[in-house]
Amino acid sequence: MKTLRTLVSLAALLLAGARCAAPPAHPPAVDRRPPVSVADLDRYLGRRWYGLYLVGRKIGYAESEIARTELEGQEAVSVSLSLHAKVAMLGVPQELAVTERRVYVLGEGLAAFETSSEAAGSSLRISGRVSDGALRVTSAMAGRERVTETEAPDELFEDYIAEGRLVREGAREGDKIAFTQYQPTLGRSVTAVSRVKEIRTRPMGGVPTRVYVVETAIREMGIASTSILAEDGEVLETQIGGGFTMRLEEERTARDIDYRSDVLLSTVIRPAEPIERPGAVRRMKVRLTGVRDRELLIPSERQTYTVGRGGDAVLVVAVEEIDGLEAPAIPLPRERFPEELAPTIFIQSDSPEVIERARAVVGDERDARAASDALVRWVHANVQKQFSASLSNALDVLATMSGDCTEHSVLFVALARAVGLPAREVSGIVYTDEDESFYYHQWAEVFVGKWIAVDPTYGQVQADATHIMFARGDLFSQARLLNLIGALGIEIIEYEHGD
Repeated sequence: MKTLRTLVSLAALLLAGARCAAPPAHPPAVDRRPPVSVADLDRYLGRRWYGLYLVGRKIGYAESEIARTELEGQEAVSVSLSLHAKVAMLGVPQELAVTERRVYVLGEGLAAFETSSEAAGSSLRISGRVSDGALRVTSAMAGRERVTETEAPDELFEDYIAEGRLVREGAREGDKIAFTQYQPTLGRSVTAVSRVKEIRTRPMGGVPTRVYVVETAIREMGIASTSILAEDGEVLETQIGGGFTMRLEEERTARDIDYRSDVLLSTVIRPAEPIERPGAVRRMKVRLTGVRDRELLIPSERQTYTVGRGGDAVLVVAVEEIDGLEAPAIPLPRERFPEELAPTIFIQSDSPEVIERARAVVGDERDARAASDALVRWVHANVQKQFSASLSNALDVLATMSGDCTEHSVLFVALARAVGLPAREVSGIVYTDEDESFYYHQWAEVFVGKWIAVDPTYGQVQADATHIMFARGDLFSQARLLNLIGALGIEIIEYEHGD
């Protein structure tokens, strides 16, 4: 679980520059095996190093440490993770860092945690402490601090080591274990299931060695990984989708990242045939291959799918028809759009700075469509185009007025919500004629009598039909796109221009 969580944290930051699943109806019961004894704890202690790779190219390293500690006189275990990556985005160097520390009281569970993510001058810090059955969480971003209190999670140290323990105790093919973990960025616990897919022998250091192939899925996030573990439960390698890999290495090898892999160029999808004048495309029909996660095929008025016997999906994207549509007056009622009008840790639509700017742009306009058009054009004209792998949030963007598609989108969504115009982030891919390829991208949807796609990065008050949506939600909800990287293929069947 530790390797999967680290890769998801990294991927969320990388997708912010390169560019949701509902919880299962019946989540699996957590497997509560006998707790690890103090005497057995030593076998799990120690420091480990991992190399991080994107589509086969090294981008960084991670360090993991499990150590004994005390918390208010109680025997406890400290679990620490730190991740460092150096990448480039069309030649622009970027550095990213993610750190996390959790403290478990043996026999009782998670007692405290702290996590931080830093990239391109932005940072997110979250800490939590359990007391009297409640978890008090403090989040800090863009100079604002938020404190919430929820029921204490039932996560144990045994949940953290579940994959390794399953293998160490002599698992057979098909054996499973379910466990839980609190996700600070989601503000809730998620359930994961690990299953031994295969037991095989592979050469390690010239010696045939028995290894276990374990698949782990976090259903609430739509993320799955495949890990290779040694018989003693040591994780040798973990891979998510076809793109991200975390591999056990010696410290010197892991920390060797004197070069940078270009995230954007590593994740492009190039169709065999180019699209002429993509910004004017009103309808596009394509064949998608490599989409094993069917939850990424999101149907809507704009997108319709047909899935063939071979698993390939034929997609038709058509720009929404809005001629003659009567736009509602803003502000629209919060009770009708509870999520699409609410502030979040990334979308600070309730901040005085955002509200003031939104009102200045919209003025006295009350027509939802006209207000949306004004905000799209303002963001496009005023936010400087600059690639970054940052923790995009509206207040930071408003302060710097620079960024890539994620910065344009989060600012637009925040400004829209600030004037009572329902809006939400979406992500997927878009075609660019600069090198005749599809890139991972983020844009927005806004309600103007019905939901329509808009792209403030491109200045499109209606996004062209080369925009293919695979996810809705904020930065960490988009981690599901990991299932596409390195696997997605596109064949252009036909397209039509609107002029």
